[in-house]
Amino acid sequence: MTGPGAATEAEPIRPIDGTVDTGESREYADANPDRSQVYERAHLKYAKRKYSEALAAVEELLGDEPFHAQGMLLNARILERLDRGDESRAVYEKVLDYHPDFSQAYREYGRFLLLSREAFGEAETHLLSGLEKNPRDAFAHALLAEVYAQTDRKQQALLHLKIAARFPSDNKDYYEVYAKVLMKLGELGEEARRLRRKLVSDSGDRQVRTQFRRALKAQRKGERGLKRYFRKVWS
Repeated sequence: MTGPGAATEAEPIRPIDGTVDTGESREYADANPDRSQVYERAHLKYAKRKYSEALAAVEELLGDEPFHAQGMLLNARILERLDRGDESRAVYEKVLDYHPDFSQAYREYGRFLLLSREAFGEAETHLLSGLEKNPRDAFAHALLAEVYAQTDRKQQALLHLKIAARFPSDNKDYYEVYAKVLMKLGELGEEARRLRRKLVSDSGDRQVRTQFRRALKAQRKGERGLKRYFRKVWS
């Protein structure tokens, strides 16, 4: 797809979430090197949790190119972090209006609806739309598993955890959601335990393996212990 803010021949812009690039970032990259540098600056500020500075940088980018796909999506994430939920939701919807084939936008809006609004039906719809466009998105599968676990469709949740485990991800939020869903599916017994072992053994990142093992231990202390663990390790 080529549209406002998209280009076909440019250095790929990294996804904002740390997931493995499937080519979509190249499709939505910007051929203008100056705009790419502004995006990278905004992304770096966001990663360092300097959200006000990140917002200023991304607003500079969008002032020059209002429909920059990755910039719009980053803007929505920043507003979300600043507890400006209504504004964030409006930006997510605007991204999808202008970039209807952008799978990351469907996933991120689905995540927002699930985790910030507990709007399970809307979240499911957007996550499924994103997976139609990119079925290898591990984080989207994990989020969809969370929707199904929350709505007592545990076999479907387990299925999407199994699919997610096939694809690599460097996204720490992915591991948090995955661990939370496994906790909810604990009564499924051996199948859930197999997935725990697979996720730990398949990760190529030693730090992630260590973090996930600790997260699994936190599960045994209950949901409050798990939340305390993630706040401590990933805050």
